Amino acid sequence: FGYPTSLPWGVQFGNELDTAGNPVYRHPSQLYESGYSLIMFMVLLLFNKSKTRWPAGSTLALFMVLYAVFRSLTDLVRVPEIMIGPLTMGQLLNIPVLLAGIALFVYARKRG
Repeated sequence: FGYPTSLPWGVQFGNELDTAGNPVYRHPSQLYESGYSLIMFMVLLLFNKSKTRWPAGSTLALFMVLYAVFRSLTDLVRVPEIMIGPLTMGQLLNIPVLLAGIALFVYARKRG
């Protein structure tokens, strides 16, 4: 679940109430993830259909970079299960994915 919010698209999960008995509305992080998945699909589809000839592996590299960035952004509104310093476990695990995606893209371009 996401952090509590007063935004109009906040969602009440279950019958959670605050200390004053008011309903608690939270960021719908699941919907955010669905939205960024759709955005990634569209970007990757346009990338694949572009007239520019990209080397093999470029689409995978772009997916890795986009996923790491979007997932890390979504973790800003999610209630973290585990924190390691200032980062959530998800953000920490996305650092190697981001770096691997960048490295793969550079490697594919040089080899291309």
